Order: sequence, then C-alpha cells, then structure tokens
Amino acid sequence: PDYYLNDFHYQTDGWLSSRSANTYEVSTETLFLGRQDGMQRRAIVALNRMKRKEGGRREVKRILEVACGTGRFGTFLREEYPDANVTMVDLSAFYLEKARENDDYWRRRRGRRMGGEVPSPATFVQANAEALPFDDCSFDAVFCTYLFHELPDEARVR
Repeated sequence: PDYYLNDFHYQTDGWLSSRSANTYEVSTETLFLGRQDGMQRRAIVALNRMKRKEGGRREVKRILEVACGTGRFGTFLREEYPDANVTMVDLSAFYLEKARENDDYWRRRRGRRMGGEVPSPATFVQANAEALPFDDCSFDAVFCTYLFHELPDEARVR
C-alpha cells in the first residue's frame, strides 16, 4: 500500500530498507525514553491475567504477532510461552529478516539456558495486515503492538 512508503519516526525510507530495520529498535527506544520493552510486555501480562481469570483453562499454543517488525516482542512471547508455535507477520521483508535474526539469537540463548536443546524457529510470513492469509480462529492469541498508529484511518477499518 502507498502509506507503507511514508516517512516514520524520522526514517525517510519508510519501512522498506535494511537501514530502517537495523535502526528501528534504537529509534523507538529513544522515542519511548527507554520504556519500550516494558510497554510491550504489558500485553503479555494482560494475556496471563485472562488465563488466570479463566482458571488456567485456556491453552495458548498458537500465537500470531501482526506487524512484528524486528521481532523483539515475539521473543518476549516465546520466553513466556516457550512451547507455543509463534507466527510473526510483517509486510517488510527487511523487518522480517531482522525478526529472524532476533529469533535466532533468542533460540541460541534459550538453548544454552536449557541445557543445549535449541527451540524450533518461529514461523515468518510476509503479508499485509489488512488481508492476513490465515483462517479465522487459527490462533489462540493475537498481538498487534504498534501497527494501528501508523495506519491511515481507512486502513484501520480493514
């Protein structure tokens, strides 16, 4: 979509470059005054709270992150739900590559902490959030952290 080419957070090449993907975390950490991780992790707290409210009956085995960007939040999800199948979607191939790198780093680190067994990688899908290629009810939990404030009004509706 055309809006995907817009400048954002002082990055003049929009979402479509490796430079943008490589500087995203630094720029957002600066923008949020070092509070980005805590802000993102609050979404996981909400899911855990919902599970407790339901007496732990809800299983979270399939998680989707829409507009995953660099995949940093996806690694938080994987840490909290290490047995879940996590699918990360983004429209930018450059950001998906960065997400793969972050997932690889998390997997190696997790493997060292767990005695050498390295978890399977997450699934990465390049797709537009306005037309996701999944059937309804394919996931137990869906997260979308920063997408909506980047979208024009007409895209938010879709």
